[in-house]
Amino acid sequence: MELCTFFGDNRKTCLCDGATAGKSLLVIEVLGSFDELNSLLGLVRAFDEAGETKNYVKEVQNDIFTVCAEIASDGDKSHPSIKKEHIERIESLLGEVESKITIPKCFVIPGGTKLSSLLDYSRSIARRAERNLVRLSEERKVSRNLLKYSNRISGLLYALARLANRDNPEQKPSY
Repeated sequence: MELCTFFGDNRKTCLCDGATAGKSLLVIEVLGSFDELNSLLGLVRAFDEAGETKNYVKEVQNDIFTVCAEIASDGDKSHPSIKKEHIERIESLLGEVESKITIPKCFVIPGGTKLSSLLDYSRSIARRAERNLVRLSEERKVSRNLLKYSNRISGLLYALARLANRDNPEQKPSY
C-alpha cells in the first residue's frame, strides 16, 4: 500500500465503504474535525508527565476511531458504531474525574499548566467536531448515541483540564 495515491488530487477521498466523496462535503469536514481532535489528544498524552489524564484521553482516542467509522460508513451496521456502553463508560470516566476536582461555579479562563491549556484547546476542538456532527445530522441520519457521545467528550476534557490545574497554586483562572 502506498501512502501517496494521488487520488486526492481530484478533490475526492474514499470512505470506509469504498465510496468516493468530495473533500468539500460536510461529512469530510466532520471526519476531519474528529481526526484533528484525535491528533491533539495525542499531544495531550505526550505532555502529561504525571500520567494523571493519559488513560482517560487514550479511551477517548480509541473511541474516536469508532466515531469516525460510524460517520464514514453512513450507519452501515457492518462497521463499528457508538453504543450505549460507550456513553456509559465516558460518563463513568467523567464521574471519576469530577470526584477529584472542585467544579467551578463560574467561567474558567483557559490556561494554567501546559497540560491544562492543551486540554482546554482539545475541548474547543471537540465542541467544533460536535457542532459539525449536529449539522451533518440535519442532512442525514446520525445515531442518537453518536450525538450523545460527541457531547460527552467536551465535558470530560473540561474536567480533565481542571484536574490538570488542580495543584497549580498560581493558576486558578476564572471570570
